[in-house]
Amino acid sequence: MELHSKYLTRQIVESLTIAETNEGKELIATWLLEYLTGLGRADLLKDTVVKVDDRHLRTCIDRLNNDEPVQYVLGEAWFYGRKFNVHQGVLIPRPETELIVDEVKAHLSTRQDAPILLDIATGSGCIAISLSLEITGATVHATDISGVAIEQAKLNARSLGAEVSFLIHDIVNDPLPFNRLDVVVSNPPYIRLSERQSMSRNVLAFEPHEALFVPDADPLCFHRSIAVKAQTALLSGGLLITEINETLGSQTADLFEKSGYVQVRIIRDLTSRDRFVAGLKGD
Repeated sequence: MELHSKYLTRQIVESLTIAETNEGKELIATWLLEYLTGLGRADLLKDTVVKVDDRHLRTCIDRLNNDEPVQYVLGEAWFYGRKFNVHQGVLIPRPETELIVDEVKAHLSTRQDAPILLDIATGSGCIAISLSLEITGATVHATDISGVAIEQAKLNARSLGAEVSFLIHDIVNDPLPFNRLDVVVSNPPYIRLSERQSMSRNVLAFEPHEALFVPDADPLCFHRSIAVKAQTALLSGGLLITEINETLGSQTADLFEKSGYVQVRIIRDLTSRDRFVAGLKGD
């Protein structure tokens, strides 16, 4: 069917029954039309006449109304200015995680040699791939326990032209097969199982639980394994930075210090929430 883009946007917004603000629905409708028409937001705002497949549009709206995340419906998510392919079984990249790339770039800004970096629990590969493309001469490795995630990350690296080596690896139970690293980064599972009740259905019903949750009895199990094993893999002065549960910032920082890291700090995101803990390997 052919319709004016502004009218079609309004029709999509009115068709959405999800628990979103009108502004949120308008944003989702715009993403959907960008995906279905191949046009940019500026063209859609000009009230361009667009042609869309009515059946495909209806299917997408039905999936959205079933609380499926828009990123899975479209099969894509943006991270650090680049489009990553995502699907169920792979965690959706979040914009707040982009700050970890900024922190690594700042840490390496005075370096003249080619650094070696490792991303643990890479998921879609968004952190590892962004670091590879942003840091000239960097050698980047990435691991994940999920073979599905590793395959998706490989596809993203290929489509974005990034050189990253990927490995299926269990950070909790297996030794870390790397050494002489300059940076270790990770966005590991950190949400306590008891926190599920406060989470939305679009996360609980669709995103992989193994990439999200940790037991209440030991919520820092992944951070502990990463901190201990990165100690043997990092060079002196090397950076370890991980995303964290915002309610466990001080506990995670204490864990880093007890594991031998110095200059440990909690980093807040743009909403002033504790988002990362970073530390340097001591001499």
